[in-house]
Order: sequence, then C-alpha cells, then structure tokens
Amino acid sequence: MKLAATRFVELLGTWEDSQGGLADASRRLVAAEVNPVLAEQTAGLLHDDAAAADVAVDYPQYGGLTTTDASVMTLLTQHLLLLDGSTVERQVVLDVRLGRATADEPWQVTAVGPDPDTTVVGDVSPAAQQVLSNPNLRLPEPAVRDIEEGRMDDSLLGLLNGLAADHVLDLHVLYRGHPTNVFDTERASNHSVGRAFDIWRIDDQLVVDPDTPDDLIAAVMVKAAALGATEIGGPFDVNGERPGFFTDQVHQDHIDVGVSPGRPPAMP
Repeated sequence: MKLAATRFVELLGTWEDSQGGLADASRRLVAAEVNPVLAEQTAGLLHDDAAAADVAVDYPQYGGLTTTDASVMTLLTQHLLLLDGSTVERQVVLDVRLGRATADEPWQVTAVGPDPDTTVVGDVSPAAQQVLSNPNLRLPEPAVRDIEEGRMDDSLLGLLNGLAADHVLDLHVLYRGHPTNVFDTERASNHSVGRAFDIWRIDDQLVVDPDTPDDLIAAVMVKAAALGATEIGGPFDVNGERPGFFTDQVHQDHIDVGVSPGRPPAMP
C-alpha cells in the first residue's frame, strides 16, 4: 500500500524536458494505467516553469486502513530545476487514498485528499515560537506552516516542547495532509482542529523499526501522558483496558499524541 502511494507521487512529481504541466502529468498517469483525473488533485506537485523535477519520499505514514480502503499520508521533498537555471526545494504532504475490491487485489490510488484550508487563524504565540526554535524538534515544512498560521492549540505545543526536553523528535503530520475525520468514521480528527501531532522517529530511530527498543517508544508515550495528552496511539498499548493509550493497525508506524478538552490525561 505504501509502495503504491510512493510510486504515485514519484510519477506525478518527477519529470524532464519541461513536462511539469497538467497535460503532461495526465499523460504520465495514462501511460502507467492510472486515472488521469488524479493529476488535477495533485496540482501542487506540478510546475509549468520547471525544466525538470524529482521527488524523494521522506516518509509514507498510515492515515487509515480497512480491508478495502486506505490513506497514506505521504511526506515528500521535491527538487525543481527552473527554466532560469535556479533550483527550488519544497516539502509537501499528501493524503493519498487507495482502494481495492477485495483483500486479494493490489492497492490502487483512487484519490488525493483535498487541499486544507490555509487561512491564517491566529498569531504566532510564545508557545509556537518555542516549538519553531526548538533544536530537538524536526518539523517538516507543512508542519511549520501549520504552526505559523496559528492553527495549533497552545496546550498541544507546550506538550510538544516538554517532550523535546528528553528526545530529538521527527514530526510528520500536524494539520496539513491528515484526513479531516478519523478514517472510516464521521468523527472529526483532533488533527483537523489543531490538537494532535504524529511522531515517526525518536532519537533517529524509526517508530516502525522492529529494532527500536519498546522502552524508548513507551517512554515518549508515558511522558506525553504526564504532560497532559488525553489520547496516545502507538505500536503497542501501555495501559490495557483503561482509556487513554491505544494501538491498532494504523498506529504501527508512528506515535499519535492528542489533547481533547474535557477528558483526563491518559494514565499508564
């Protein structure tokens, strides 16, 4: 599933000979037997004034999963060679949707999540400034924009700064690129209201890597609870039947930390 999403964004965002327009992208998809309409949904990867471009996927992360439908939140870096000879590097995160008729069939890209509302909703608070300047927090460009636009709740940002006191953390999705609702439900995700973040690497060790010590992952999850997180998902559960911590198929490759007003912090 992740491989299908990765190949799709590489196909759309990589070209030579000034073939960065919508019509060129549609032709690439047709040649690969992919629905050309998807080129319109990924116009953010296209650039009419780029002679060449290439995409490197930084991390494809689960956004949702059922037997026949899936979301892969795909963080990528695109390098552009402009017609004037200058170069541009940019990071993009896309909610790539995939589907298949049965569990025996391969995954196919079916849609790309809509572009998020990027209206500035507030000022850059002191908590946001601390996150943006914290050397232990590695933020992709989309996450930086989410914070600069005032989208993220200050209580969540304070929690994030607290976690970074003990570890170097690579963050993935805050607001941009995440499904609006918890996948396959009508329930709004905390990400879509600025109250959640995802960690995909701790102290340069991938959460998804079987060689990463469970103790390291658990330490971050438990510390998040101590700092006020109300729901913490990861590759394993920390407290069994009690609420707060949880695990499922989607959270095998990252730690999800969220804060819901009115709920008590998770208890190990």
